[in-house]
Amino acid sequence: MQQSKDLATLPEDALIRIKDVLRLYPISKSGWFKGIQDGKYPKPIKLGGRVSAWRVGDILNLVRNISGEKENNNQGKRTIKDQNTSTDQAA
Repeated sequence: MQQSKDLATLPEDALIRIKDVLRLYPISKSGWFKGIQDGKYPKPIKLGGRVSAWRVGDILNLVRNISGEKENNNQGKRTIKDQNTSTDQAA
């Protein structure tokens, strides 16, 4: 896999290996596998004894969901500047 943006052109059921997953979702390898155990991240598809892969669609959905959660969290937050403006106007 050359670039993470190439993944968008792959079919949803295409399989990628861990190095490509971690390019899209920057986390340590041990953190990724802990997240799988905790049910936070999609489980791999076993291709052999020591070979695992993930569906492109599952990883892209994970990235989209995380991006959406960050946007939703940021919408409800007020900046210090906003809070100071509100205080100044009330006085």
